[in-house]
Amino acid sequence: MHLTPFAEQITALNHVYNYLEEGGKFIFDLFVPNPGLLERGMNEVTDFEGEYAPGETVRRITTSHSDIVNQITYITFRIEWSENGKVLSETWNTELRLFFRFELEHLLTSSKFTHFNIFGDYHENPLTTDSKDFVVVCRK
Repeated sequence: MHLTPFAEQITALNHVYNYLEEGGKFIFDLFVPNPGLLERGMNEVTDFEGEYAPGETVRRITTSHSDIVNQITYITFRIEWSENGKVLSETWNTELRLFFRFELEHLLTSSKFTHFNIFGDYHENPLTTDSKDFVVVCRK
């Protein structure tokens, strides 16, 4: 999803294919786009919070908006953490390419991979309208 141009996506998949042993597997996941969330975006949403060491906390605050026509989501992550009584933060901007099922299948069939399955979770359950992830298993 971090490689937004189609040509870069194909190149990356083909490089993985070339380095796999015969019969080897390449497994990756992507989130299934949520049309409502894509439309409304996110503004300063804390989507993760926890302790990374006793008494030391970390949280991730996310802001995003999407360009539906070009299928790109622009995301700003702000990570805040406590360290020795101080609160520190760093910001990271990224863009993610959005994939829908048939587009993902087209991408895979355009690569050197000829054997692949797309599941709805890591237990290899079928992809359904309730699936939150695409779990892709490619074999050489």
